[in-house]
Amino acid sequence: MKRIEVVALIVLLLFLAGCKSTKNSVVTEKTNLGKLSAKKIIKKHEASKFSAKTIEARLKVAYSSYKEGKKSSQSLSVRLYIQKDATIWLKGSKIISAFKAKITPNSFSFYSPITKEYFTGDYTFLKELLGVDISFTQLQSLFLGESVWDLRSQKFMAEIEGKSYKLTPENQEAIYSIFFYFHPTSFRLKKQVLNDNNNSLKSLEIFYPNYISKNNQLFPQKISINASEGRNNTFIDIDVRSIEIDVPVSMPYEIPKGYKRIDFSK
Repeated sequence: MKRIEVVALIVLLLFLAGCKSTKNSVVTEKTNLGKLSAKKIIKKHEASKFSAKTIEARLKVAYSSYKEGKKSSQSLSVRLYIQKDATIWLKGSKIISAFKAKITPNSFSFYSPITKEYFTGDYTFLKELLGVDISFTQLQSLFLGESVWDLRSQKFMAEIEGKSYKLTPENQEAIYSIFFYFHPTSFRLKKQVLNDNNNSLKSLEIFYPNYISKNNQLFPQKISINASEGRNNTFIDIDVRSIEIDVPVSMPYEIPKGYKRIDFSK
């Protein structure tokens, strides 16, 4: 796996990962939707948010991209630990360890035993990579299937689209436009869409078609991701082999001596 693919995969995992388990009940959804105000939808979404303190999960991640007519694909096993509001820890393996990453509210760090390289920095790195300001809270919210924005801080327009409630900000950002779709029963996210206002061919779509319930907590059962720019597309599919919540987690992380720091400015 190339260096930039490793970086992109780590970032997208943090943005997009979700949880799946066949041993827990699937949350069913109603088909007849009644009209609701944006304020009511937001209140129900806030009430549904994840409240456990820790997550321990084993993921199977499939990554594929199509760029300039060429296809590349990778499949990894990933261990994921989260201490809510404090740390996100990832270890990716493909026969041997491919990378480790540790993210806190103030820093972003990863290293690869394959290339013997590492990177440590703040969220300026993610802003340069993704083109938008990103915070730890937003990364965590996206992982948990929750809104990337504080929906209570601004005004939205509400409508019914298909079998979903849709919220659109009354005042979109200058750089991008964002849209939120919610399941009509659980009021968890069904889809988040981010469109580049300066490039109509560039977009990011994150789908959460179904949720499961475990220990009175709701998790995405399946996630589908499509990042596109014209004919170039990146897809990520994530399955969780096992998931535990509110258990003690250990997050060992130390960059080995002799590794070379990655310079992304080159």
